[in-house]
Amino acid sequence: MSLTQSMSGFRRGERLSRMESARVPDGRAGGAAATTGFTIIELLVVITLIVILILIAVPSFQTMIYSSEEGMAESQLRNAIRAARDVAIRSTGGNDGAAVFFYEPGGRLTVLPCVKVGEISDWTSAADVGQANSTNITRREVFAAAPGFAPALLPRYWMVRGYVSANSFTNAWFSSTPANLTTNTDTATRSQRNWVFPETGFFNQDANNDGFHRSTFMVRFQAGTGAIVGSSTEPALVLAPRNSTQNLFTYAAPFDTPVAGRDGASDPVGFVRTWLAKPVANGGADIKRHVIGRVSSDMVLARPVMELAMYNEQKLAAAFRVRLDSVTNSIYVDPANTSVNPSSVPMYVGPIDLATIDQWIEGDSNLDGTVVGSSNTSSTVPQDHPEAKLYAIDRYTGVLRPMEVQP
Repeated sequence: MSLTQSMSGFRRGERLSRMESARVPDGRAGGAAATTGFTIIELLVVITLIVILILIAVPSFQTMIYSSEEGMAESQLRNAIRAARDVAIRSTGGNDGAAVFFYEPGGRLTVLPCVKVGEISDWTSAADVGQANSTNITRREVFAAAPGFAPALLPRYWMVRGYVSANSFTNAWFSSTPANLTTNTDTATRSQRNWVFPETGFFNQDANNDGFHRSTFMVRFQAGTGAIVGSSTEPALVLAPRNSTQNLFTYAAPFDTPVAGRDGASDPVGFVRTWLAKPVANGGADIKRHVIGRVSSDMVLARPVMELAMYNEQKLAAAFRVRLDSVTNSIYVDPANTSVNPSSVPMYVGPIDLATIDQWIEGDSNLDGTVVGSSNTSSTVPQDHPEAKLYAIDRYTGVLRPMEVQP
């Protein structure tokens, strides 16, 4: 073998040795090549850190969602009040505007901008309905949804109640046996102030002529000026067709004849105006009262209020340690549920007293009987963290002004 061939072979061997060294760090043999990975302890540490981060992030995320929905609810409420005032300012001839409050099972509060259409000579009470030549007649203003204004929907579980001063309940408004579970109206409760629940859809859909069981509240504005109308004003009727087999757009019970002008769903103002203009001769007055009077299942009596409370129904239920009803998404039970006694009014999901609800709304979140701001000497009782937002409505501008409950 020549010297040249020997040197060439040596260089090839040297290159191979260097390549092997590059593949096996620190000169270790190929069978002992290092491998990368995590030990079980390292994996457990990583998982633990992830869980801790989730536990920290979830409450913050829930708080962010809650704050976002609260802001949305307040914005929708302000927009609805502003829209109702715009209706009043644009109106002429004394036709006031109003924001009327409704609650449907499923957890959505609706605020409907309405306008006054006219007045009707109506039966005073349910006992006068159908009585020939009854002299118990009263004048009631009639409102309908304002054209060109959409209803405002608050996020699910967000609720608004209206403030009613002591001894403001009447036999005509929030009657003693409401079919819609708006409030407890026994004698003791009537003498107190109340934050009343809005009109609900908790009714028998097959019933007819039970309008005397429908009540709610409104924020009312004077036509032309937009000034708020005080709570001393008498309740007014509002056209609010119910999802029923007996509503006025099908038949005018008890006459069992189709109602003329069934375009009321698309033109509520025109529908009411048409019926108000109908003659009263030959029993026409009775027919008119059955269609757009208090007895009609599609009419709800609404009283003006000047103070509102906005809150989350879930928070209210949590304060009383109860779960919301699965059908209504509220603390009230739908009377259509046959497992409850429909004669019990109101029907709560748990042992809840209306006066205690008022107490919670006004800031006593721990329900210990002390008002907001009071010092609590017991270290075992949590301090109050008011959940409801209270608003007074500015008399001239209609702007919602936050209120603070004084200790």
